[in-house]
Amino acid sequence: MLNNPGAEALMQDARDAYAKAEALMAAGDWRDGAEKGWLAVRNAAAALVWDVTGVHNRTNRNIKSRPSQAGAGSRRRVCRVAQ
Repeated sequence: MLNNPGAEALMQDARDAYAKAEALMAAGDWRDGAEKGWLAVRNAAAALVWDVTGVHNRTNRNIKSRPSQAGAGSRRRVCRVAQ
């Protein structure tokens, strides 16, 4: 059990996604199962960080893309904290 109600709700979402991932993989749908499994891991990690630090950081909202210095047309992901 987590102390922060929002973090606990996010952890429950992670548990639900994990259960769905197990069901999808058992049915042979590896691709969707892997996506749900990754969602479960990401949500569980975010919930734990939120509970421990008190900071809710939805990483997917804070990732911006900008052109890379490496070459034309390539993109690089850069994490920035939304303000």
